[in-house]
Amino acid sequence: MPVRHALLLTLLGAIWGGSFVLIHIAAPDMGVVAMTAARVALSAMIMAGIVYARNGYALLKEHARHMFILGFLNTAVPFCLMSWATVQLNVNVASILNATVPIWAMVIGIVWIKMRPDPLRLLGVAVALLGVVILVSGKPGFVFSAAFLPTLSALAATFLYALSSHYTRRYLPDVDPVILTAGSLMAAALLLSPLGIFFWPEHSVSVISWICVITLAVVATVFAYFIYFRLLHAAGPNYVVLVTYLIPVFASLWAYLFLHYIITPQMALGGVIVIFGTALAAGIAQRFFYPHVREAS
Repeated sequence: MPVRHALLLTLLGAIWGGSFVLIHIAAPDMGVVAMTAARVALSAMIMAGIVYARNGYALLKEHARHMFILGFLNTAVPFCLMSWATVQLNVNVASILNATVPIWAMVIGIVWIKMRPDPLRLLGVAVALLGVVILVSGKPGFVFSAAFLPTLSALAATFLYALSSHYTRRYLPDVDPVILTAGSLMAAALLLSPLGIFFWPEHSVSVISWICVITLAVVATVFAYFIYFRLLHAAGPNYVVLVTYLIPVFASLWAYLFLHYIITPQMALGGVIVIFGTALAAGIAQRFFYPHVREAS
């Protein structure tokens, strides 16, 4: 593992872990839909400039229908769902639920492309689901009826992230990742802008909230995607998926430092179980126990 790859992966985990804290600060003030629309619109404007510089608008036009579908599946809806879950639950819980993306990727692979998972992967799904129950019930002031919908919202967001990954591989396998990112964000901006205007708060938005939104757009979206695609190209998807397990670590650290969060032992136990189960479902744990599998891949 080259040191530069490890450093980039750690940086990516730190950025995306911090995004949960930024959302937790800005969303209650601006509103989830308005905040997400502003974040996506700013990101889309930056990416539009990058695409223009690369003369990539012909590709966007060629794949316009798929880009709109991708913008809906990968950005517009899941950003709103996960942001709402982050506010309703907390940063720690939402960031760990975000780690279930590889589980949904496996489930969708079984249904859509008839993938045959090994028993350890199926066990991983069951373990991760147990961890979700323990994790959410360990939240201070837990009320099942209050936590059910936000948890479902977070899991729906991760399902859509996984679905969009399969959709991209099937319908847009050879398109430049930068074009994919720009098309997804620009489509999501078109979809969310009317809703953002409709739900825009009547009070003036605080400077702190605007700083959070701008940071989300510039750092946690555009800059982070460039790191992500650089790692994807250099190290491959099996390596990049490891960032999923770094995100909750950094989210908990930033929440402890800036929001003074308390992590209960039950939440810590649930988080460890979710991450372990997801590692099994993603096939990562198997590669540690069976090195020849890693070499074959």
